[in-house]
Amino acid sequence: MIHPLIEGLLDIGQKAADAILEIYAQENLFIEVKADDSPLTAADRAAHQIIKAGLTGLTPEIPMVSEEDESNWASMQWPVDEKYWVIDPLDGTKEFIKRNGEFSVNIALVENGYPTLSVVVLPAHHCTYFATTGKGSYRLDWVSDHPVRIKAKDARLEDHALRVVVSRSHLDDTTKKILGGLNDPVPTPLGGSMKFTRIAEGLADFYPRFGPTMAWDTAAPQLVLEEAGGRLLDWETKLRKQYLRKGLKNGYFVAAGKLKGLDEFMHYAI
Repeated sequence: MIHPLIEGLLDIGQKAADAILEIYAQENLFIEVKADDSPLTAADRAAHQIIKAGLTGLTPEIPMVSEEDESNWASMQWPVDEKYWVIDPLDGTKEFIKRNGEFSVNIALVENGYPTLSVVVLPAHHCTYFATTGKGSYRLDWVSDHPVRIKAKDARLEDHALRVVVSRSHLDDTTKKILGGLNDPVPTPLGGSMKFTRIAEGLADFYPRFGPTMAWDTAAPQLVLEEAGGRLLDWETKLRKQYLRKGLKNGYFVAAGKLKGLDEFMHYAI
């Protein structure tokens, strides 16, 4: 057993994914616009309720923070409790609405500032990624009962045709500048947590992010990436990203596989 909670967490993630796919197949996605102008669908709501109920049953003593429960996270004190769940019931809602399959269910257990257990489900791709600190990262295809361990690939920042993943919906000018300074990179736009899982599987090398993100966007895929041998570094501190500071908004960051030259790049003036 990789972690005593993993079976329950995988079941919760699967149920949320099933609910998302049921709505994904419908003609009407029941789209609303939240106060911050971001979209909200019936799938976001359904997945949130399933995950909230599931985690309450699985670990009633552990508080949770969800993108779709602002009344809860807005009232939490930071630094937060030693242990809490951070959830994005539907990461990549814009991609869900576009029906391009690039969305996920993100659930992570954060302890003392770092994710220690996480599940990332890609409903449209019928697969689940999960990781536990010190136990590696795995991909489980829904047609199989046997998870496969995944590992990031070695690369060098100066490599020709470096495989770079970038945000499909939020490509910023700084990232464009970084791409221009690489050796004829091959950029691939992707939505949601797929940018992290691609690197964790060795299918991409580098993901610079100089646009807005939140804790629920990164906590779960961060552990999947790290346990596969990759890294997620905070641009300001130059250290492993953590979740202890006040508020839930992330600073800029860089994610990568086993990328030589990354530490030197972190001191590059952009």
